Amino acid sequence: MVAQLVVQLLKRAGWQNLLMITLLSTVLVAVAITINDFIIGLELPVLLLLGLAGLLLGWLAGSVSRLPGWLAGLILLVIGLEAMVVYVANLETPLFNLAGGLGLTLWQLVPPPTEPLTWPFLPPLNELTAGLDTLLTRLLAWLNGWISDDPVFDPVVGALVWSVTMWSVAAWAGGVTRRTGRALLALLPAALVLAVMMAYHPRYADRLLVLVVAAIPLIGLTEYANQEKRWQIAGIDAASFWPETLFTLLLVTGGLLGLATLVPSVSVWELAQRLFREPVEGRVQPFASALGLEGSSGSSFLEKYRAPGLPRQHLLGSGPELSQEVVLLINTGETPRPPIAAASLPEPPRYYWRSLTYDRYTGRGWFTSPTRQIDYQPGDIALEVETGRPLRQTVQVINNYDRLLYAAGAVVTANRPYSVLWRGTGDQFLASSTALSVTVESRVLTGLTADELRAAGSNYPGPVRQRYLSLPGTVPARVLALARELTATRPTPYDRAKAIESYLRAFPYSLNVSPPPRGSDVVDYFLFSLKTGYCDYYATAMVVLARAAGLPARLAVGYAPGRFDPIQARHIITAADAHSWPEIYFPGYGWVEFEPTAALPVNNRSVPELPEQQAQAVNSPPVIAPPPPAGPNWLWPVASATVAGLLLIVTGGWLLDGWRLRRLPPAALVQAVYQRLQQHGVRLAIPTQPGDTPFEFASMFIDRVQFHAAGRHTLRPIPTEVNRLTQLYVQTAYSNHPPQTHDKLQCLQLWRSLRRRLWVLWLLKFINRRPAA
Repeated sequence: MVAQLVVQLLKRAGWQNLLMITLLSTVLVAVAITINDFIIGLELPVLLLLGLAGLLLGWLAGSVSRLPGWLAGLILLVIGLEAMVVYVANLETPLFNLAGGLGLTLWQLVPPPTEPLTWPFLPPLNELTAGLDTLLTRLLAWLNGWISDDPVFDPVVGALVWSVTMWSVAAWAGGVTRRTGRALLALLPAALVLAVMMAYHPRYADRLLVLVVAAIPLIGLTEYANQEKRWQIAGIDAASFWPETLFTLLLVTGGLLGLATLVPSVSVWELAQRLFREPVEGRVQPFASALGLEGSSGSSFLEKYRAPGLPRQHLLGSGPELSQEVVLLINTGETPRPPIAAASLPEPPRYYWRSLTYDRYTGRGWFTSPTRQIDYQPGDIALEVETGRPLRQTVQVINNYDRLLYAAGAVVTANRPYSVLWRGTGDQFLASSTALSVTVESRVLTGLTADELRAAGSNYPGPVRQRYLSLPGTVPARVLALARELTATRPTPYDRAKAIESYLRAFPYSLNVSPPPRGSDVVDYFLFSLKTGYCDYYATAMVVLARAAGLPARLAVGYAPGRFDPIQARHIITAADAHSWPEIYFPGYGWVEFEPTAALPVNNRSVPELPEQQAQAVNSPPVIAPPPPAGPNWLWPVASATVAGLLLIVTGGWLLDGWRLRRLPPAALVQAVYQRLQQHGVRLAIPTQPGDTPFEFASMFIDRVQFHAAGRHTLRPIPTEVNRLTQLYVQTAYSNHPPQTHDKLQCLQLWRSLRRRLWVLWLLKFINRRPAA
């Protein structure tokens, strides 16, 4: 029955309208693919479904002639914004829980409660409010960056802006085409979006070709449809030329494409560069970055560290060779303790002994951006740092002569000749020395509290944003979507980092893992296939997820804290302590270590007391359990928005129509209602003639009603109501006694009752397959 109804609806829509919708859909697919290629955090299925839903709802809204265009546009914009806020901020679960809580609350109220109410809807309401408040805060911070000429890309806000843009472009295309028949105006927003994308990524010229190929026949079809309407209004009985028109349009399109291949090539992209990019690149580039639009972009023993790969032998998946062999002994100035007192005294801070940091992720591993080597003499200051506290450590190399300089934090100076490879100002790739015992002075961040890191904000320096937020375009969409789901409702960068760290620490630790398949992304393989691994997997996954969430992050390589010997006051580092970890940048502090690897203790920082509602939203573990469900989490918001849009458009149209009818005088009201009755006659395919009288029309209408509604009790009042409306119309049109106020009220009441039954009858017409009488 459903299939039959769909087939009948398609026949009713007409192949001309279906062809126009197909051409518009082709353009929207090109727009969706283009946005997905260049914007971090959006999934192609979501964009495609948004485009289709927006197009169909816009087409439907454009079909309701009594619904003003501005009101239809406002309704569609609210629908799209609501669906995308729910999707981007990951609020599906709180919404479902809120609906269930409201149901339970109503159940307690009926009958009147005899026990105190529990108000089960309040917890999900608080969670929903906290999520919306966080999203609003991030949106306001993003807008403030634009206003202050220092825009910062926030992936959650970027996903919201571009998804609403996709929805708006699709709804505009469908609504304008259906209502006005002006194809160029309908395609203008899509063309602007593609032009903006092409200005930054001109290699995808085929997307504009799709627009041109679809626009030419669409313009012809809409112009011919408009001409047919003008002929009908003028009373001209013209034959249909739809097949000939379509054939001619295809010939014209093919001819223009063929001509374009023969004429000399004119570089549209060079012109676009000169007109749109080069003159304003200095001012526009930061704002383009805020929207996610980014353009595509030593000594011999050090080459193995520069080469692409990952820390453990520069090949992820090889499995680190663990050993209890001591490789480093490090003294940080602690006082030796007697054996008796050693167990009762607190241990010194846990330091991570860093040797390398990587900034470029390839999908298979890490490498560094170009570096510049500077050699320093003993005591020369390599780095002027004001943050953190100074730490002097004496590093003795035992069985690890790799000539790398290990230190807690960034190297400031050393007592032996040393060299530093710099990626940029203050950005160390590595430090090296040939000495077997070196005293290194560095700056470390210890004692930082969660409250201090929450207050750090997100005012990142330009070089940090540019280098440590970049990801390759090959990162799978589900990885970017997971980052957004984990962090969308977290109010500060620190809370977003902790959410990612907590999520990854739920994965079991294992050394027995196989390398990722050829051509696969390392992080995607770890999160969705392996679901277990060792430090390289954890650290790489956190850096990628952090960058996808708008947090500057890098991969650090070296050794874990190791074991502290209180009697000799030194840190003993073995080969088993070889480690990699993520570091995230916080303004005013610098790079802060995080520990997502499940086999090591987390970096505990004192957490201040928070109000109950904020604590629930910020400090609770992420709701998403690893691994994420395989089914798409975007289907419900978009599907619900589509259904809500249909209900809003129908309800809004009915309410607006009723409001207009009530404002009419009695005579005009009766005439307007009778015209609507005639429109339903057209929908029911009643065979009328131009000379039919109102009573003849009513008789044929009643016959058709009885044919389709035989045996249905709810439709039995239709003949009586049709006869009464016809009598009111005849009295209005042909007698000297115009209708009065009581006739107007009776007409309104009849129409409210009759209208619902006529729409039910219209649906039954498609189901009833018997030949018409």
